[in-house]
Amino acid sequence: MQGLNPTEQPVIKEQGILLFNGDIFDRTWDTKISDTEFIMEKLSKSQTAEQIISEIKMFKGPFSLIYYDKVSHHLFFARDRIGRNSLLFHRSGSSFVI
Repeated sequence: MQGLNPTEQPVIKEQGILLFNGDIFDRTWDTKISDTEFIMEKLSKSQTAEQIISEIKMFKGPFSLIYYDKVSHHLFFARDRIGRNSLLFHRSGSSFVI
């Protein structure tokens, strides 16, 4: 946790829903808010899937996340490049489990 207090999850906003595990090492945000709140702020301001993906690619540190964009009805999930925080998924027929 980075920030002064833990953030309850999932984080639900008008734009989307976020589940986050990890730490983001980026000092461009107000450290009084958690990295979870920072991520939600970044993703919810994104207008397109490409912008959301671009934001996720910029995150530095060990993390895994699931983000549902309520406007586009797209589900995004990601983990850091090294995979220090695991994120598993399984697809079977028409079912998909993260």
